[in-house]
Amino acid sequence: MQLIWLSGPTARVVTLSITRKTVLLGIACFAALLLMLGALLQFLGLRVAIELRPDLARTLGAVTTTSEQQRIEQHYQEQLAALEAQIQSLTRELGTLEKTKRQLVELVPVRSTRTGPGGQGGPSLPLLNEFQWFAPKATERIGKLHEDAWRLEHQVHILKHAWTLEKSWLSRLPLQHPIAEPHHVSSGFGLRRDPFTRALSRHEGIDFVAPTGTPILATAPGRVRLARDWGPYGLTVDIEHEWGFTTRYAHLSRILVQEDEWVETGHTVGLLGNTGRSTGPHLHYEVRFHDRAINPQAEQVMRTARQHMVFPTIQLAKF
Repeated sequence: MQLIWLSGPTARVVTLSITRKTVLLGIACFAALLLMLGALLQFLGLRVAIELRPDLARTLGAVTTTSEQQRIEQHYQEQLAALEAQIQSLTRELGTLEKTKRQLVELVPVRSTRTGPGGQGGPSLPLLNEFQWFAPKATERIGKLHEDAWRLEHQVHILKHAWTLEKSWLSRLPLQHPIAEPHHVSSGFGLRRDPFTRALSRHEGIDFVAPTGTPILATAPGRVRLARDWGPYGLTVDIEHEWGFTTRYAHLSRILVQEDEWVETGHTVGLLGNTGRSTGPHLHYEVRFHDRAINPQAEQVMRTARQHMVFPTIQLAKF
């Protein structure tokens, strides 16, 4: 193919030959120019997206600016700080539980073998999705802390609930000493020689020796069912407690409560004396379960209660 161009009547004739090779070369140069222009536009667009839409830039090019990296790192640190704050809060709660545990021990004046485990930890905040691509190891660490903290928090709630129930339960059992003043025991529970006949006999309580007039205290809350002179027991007070327990305070010199009166733990029910069948000033103290005498020592009372009652047990989460 030839193109002839004339500039005027006297101008020279210019002839341009267009071959197949020339056409292909022109198309190739034009395509290369378009590719270069497209690459330039993509680069400029991605840089603008990084600054204006970093989340879109991560999706398109998996790149971040320095400011974006700093923002993510700061957010990550905030997550760890929040988790540490939660752990500290749970640690303080464990301190409160420890105080409750000590109060439980104080409810049992005789040596107790009960023990209770404890721990520390706390909940964490949910993880951000952006950490999964930026800091996978940090994400794994936070996830593990979150899981362990949640399990430990659940365990603490179980402990708190169980110990609260046990504290309430123990506070209603006759576990306290009936005498707060200095005293000693002259006769224990069980078989002994009768102080008058010297024959072998059964003693259904404990004899506490102290000066006449020593205050005698209720060992658990309950209602007074007997408050009078009662044969060989002399001046006697019987208190009915929960779950079939009753306590008896005998040989008093004076009664300070009335029948059908409600008394709390530590209330003074009478004064120690030497009335009834007695060889000297002392308190005869009994604990009875459904009218059967049991050993008044706190551990024996607890054992009897556990054998005949449904009591909450502490179940801990296993790690």
